[in-house]
Amino acid sequence: MKDLETQVVELQTLADSTANQGLLDSLKSKKSAIANLLGVSAQGALVRSRFMNITQMDAPSRFFFGLERKNGQRKTIYSLRTGSGSEVSDSSEIRKCAVEFYRNLFKSEWTHNPDVHSSFLSGLPQVSEADNSELAAEVTLQELHTATMSLQSGRAPGMDGLPADFYKSFTRQGFNGLGHDFNLFLMNIPNMSTSSLPAFYKSVFRVWNLLRKERRGQVDSLYWILQEPVLWGTRLDLPSWAGQDLATRLQTAGVVTLGQVVALTGPRMDDPCGLAARLGLTSVRVTQRLLEHWKQRLTGHDRLLLNSSFNQKVTDDDPFPAIFLAPDFKDCSGILMECTHLAPLDGTTGKLFYRILMKAINRTKLNKRPDTPWRRYLQLAPAARPEWRSFYKPPLSKKHADIHWRVLHGVIAVNSFVSTINPAVEDKCPYCDQRETVFHCFVSSSFTLVSVFTNCFYQMWRGFYQAVFYSGF
Repeated sequence: MKDLETQVVELQTLADSTANQGLLDSLKSKKSAIANLLGVSAQGALVRSRFMNITQMDAPSRFFFGLERKNGQRKTIYSLRTGSGSEVSDSSEIRKCAVEFYRNLFKSEWTHNPDVHSSFLSGLPQVSEADNSELAAEVTLQELHTATMSLQSGRAPGMDGLPADFYKSFTRQGFNGLGHDFNLFLMNIPNMSTSSLPAFYKSVFRVWNLLRKERRGQVDSLYWILQEPVLWGTRLDLPSWAGQDLATRLQTAGVVTLGQVVALTGPRMDDPCGLAARLGLTSVRVTQRLLEHWKQRLTGHDRLLLNSSFNQKVTDDDPFPAIFLAPDFKDCSGILMECTHLAPLDGTTGKLFYRILMKAINRTKLNKRPDTPWRRYLQLAPAARPEWRSFYKPPLSKKHADIHWRVLHGVIAVNSFVSTINPAVEDKCPYCDQRETVFHCFVSSSFTLVSVFTNCFYQMWRGFYQAVFYSGF
């Protein structure tokens, strides 16, 4: 670009002095080349400007807030003219003027006139009684299923933000054909296939499988007794002698909860004929054995609630059954996995739930790992536990307590650690030729903090105990 500009200046000077036609043609071509280059540069600058608009439009940058400031100034009303012709500029007066204007604009001018009302309605077509009954009837499950399957994927049909894929997956045709909702959390999810669920809900059940669940106390709600799953449930399940064929029959027939079983067999679950006919079984004996298996799993209180099911109103407002959670360590064990109390699902805080999941996710790393590196070095008894909370009590300050906590867990920048990050640093002790570890720094070195404390305590006719110093007990 600079070379072309220099050539244009030189040609312009020569053409003005000589009036040579060849120089004029060459000057014209050079100017045309410069114009083309300027056009390309302008297009590039325009593309870059559009890119900056896209990248910085939603970012919390100076560009974004500048646009918002301009938009706010453009939308601000600085003055209004009232109906009387006067101009108001005060913000409160502007608001009053706007409210009064729209109140008068949308003021209703309707007056009650029965004759006009009757004449208007008399000529309108009317719905027949049959159509009116159909329109006023309750929505059927088939209509709900048809409407659910026609929803567009990736969009949320309601205010809850749940996408249509969620409802499609949890209908009877989805999620193993079970049709469950909240009672999914009363089931053993690892025994089920979650392949039909969206990715988000797969991750929800993946997290749920990291936990150990325990149900405590009796269920006083008839609603939740009837909602107990009879397939892969935590309380009710198929017996060991039942094969996959029986599970498939129950799914296909839509008999997946205790309430559906009770509807076919009665509140005492003593009529196997209805269930056998629903499942397409010719052997009533198999159905009778299945009912006996489920009745043995129910408590006396549960059976009493079922017997009163026809006399008691069932409502879904009852509280969810009490479920307690803890990390599922499976085959892992160790000190760091002990003292894990079960936490109630309805009372678990976010912090406690985070701690539970962190232990469950990292169980293989925590397996048989000591709670402090000093346990093996000082040969602490298994029952001895570091009381690091005592570090944060007076007269110690928080700063000293944080340092002591790092000593307890071996989080000290000794040379054996620093040398792995910085090759210029040797892993040797500055006072001897041995490798400087945490234990060497505090105990084995020729000049250690422990030796200083031991001498000080000896001068006061007291003994210094390393276990008390490091563990706080």
